[in-house]
Amino acid sequence: MRHGDSRDIDDDARRSDPQFAAFVGNGLLSRVFLSGATLNLIAWSLLPPAARPGWWTWAIAGAPMLLVLTIGALGVILLTFRPTEDHPIATDVIRQRRRDVGPFSYSEHAAGAATVAVLIGLVAGPHFNVEGAWVACLAAIALTASGVLTREQFRSTIDWPLLLFLGVVLSMPAMIHHAAVDARLQSALPPLVAWAHGSPAWTLTILFGITTAARFVLSEWVAVPLLTATLVPIAPTVGLHPWIVAFVVLSGANLWSVPYQFASYLAFWSASEGYLFGHDQVRMFSAIYLLLSLCGLLVSIPVWRLLGFLS
Repeated sequence: MRHGDSRDIDDDARRSDPQFAAFVGNGLLSRVFLSGATLNLIAWSLLPPAARPGWWTWAIAGAPMLLVLTIGALGVILLTFRPTEDHPIATDVIRQRRRDVGPFSYSEHAAGAATVAVLIGLVAGPHFNVEGAWVACLAAIALTASGVLTREQFRSTIDWPLLLFLGVVLSMPAMIHHAAVDARLQSALPPLVAWAHGSPAWTLTILFGITTAARFVLSEWVAVPLLTATLVPIAPTVGLHPWIVAFVVLSGANLWSVPYQFASYLAFWSASEGYLFGHDQVRMFSAIYLLLSLCGLLVSIPVWRLLGFLS
């Protein structure tokens, strides 16, 4: 099939393409690991220092969510996006693709080693009281010193506007406290969840609903830091660990009922010019995924009790 013929493909043909699984595995399961997404690290940085879990603690606390989303999303994809003509790729084709790529270069080996080192540093850092930022900085210095990252690349490839944005975001807790927004929320939100009678399930559902509603007017890059910074201060008053509030916000931010809501979804869709899947095909999956996320939060309650995250 020529690329130019993609616009003539009917809905059934697009529906049979299995590449939607890549979007689920890459974009939607990133919340269950600390290093899975930039927004995870932003939310983690907005937590009080004493309430910041390590890589393993985050992974254990997110394991029930991972299990629910993996089984649920995979089941939906197999039922609704199963290829109509499923043929295994020939071994000769795979070998030819590998030959076309060629062996790894020195720069690629160095970049891969730096990535592994950063991941190990994030995992082991809390046990040695080493901040993840220091690990990342050391990796960047090593790549620069070895010539993998040149001075020009350092200037042009680093997303400096994002770094400035992060600087503003990380100052949000102080600004919110200075504006007494946290005090107002501490008096306003508890009555909202009082009817739950201290039930973690209802409290999580309400916070998840607040996040979902906010995502219709805020992008995930605004909603996650804003809601995390404003809701974390009220966590003790509703019997939740601050990390749970951040995790609920992160889980509720994965929404693309309307295409503009989720940048990762738009990236996957636009990269194929709409050939892999259409908006109408995955809108229902977005609603199902939200329900799966809420189920994952509720299923996590016993594990969070064991970890001391619920009072």
